[in-house]
Amino acid sequence: PLESHLGKYRDGSGERRVASGDDAPNKRALTYIDKVQWLRATSLLEIRIETGRMHQIRVQTADAGHPVVGDAKYGRRALDAALELPMRPGLCLHACALQLELGGRSLDVSAPLPESFEAVITAQS
Repeated sequence: PLESHLGKYRDGSGERRVASGDDAPNKRALTYIDKVQWLRATSLLEIRIETGRMHQIRVQTADAGHPVVGDAKYGRRALDAALELPMRPGLCLHACALQLELGGRSLDVSAPLPESFEAVITAQS
């Protein structure tokens, strides 16, 4: 699992960002990587979060040296450019399934990968 403490701040332009650290106001974030499919220059991850912090997956994977493809805020533009993708897919982070408790009832929602993500996977296979 990836475990860290995340805290919000505003950068010089006033944009909200998140950083990891052990400072007292930071909140614990716990992320599990359940499945990995290795592609040519990237990996397809199935991630489950135990906590729900702002930008949790993006910050923790970037801190681990594996930023989300297309992440202009926490990623690496040079790394994205080196992938030589046929298009700009945007942030390659997708909630394929959500499980929520709402009003004492369980709600399960799922969604297929967007076509642009499928194109990234195909280009990297």
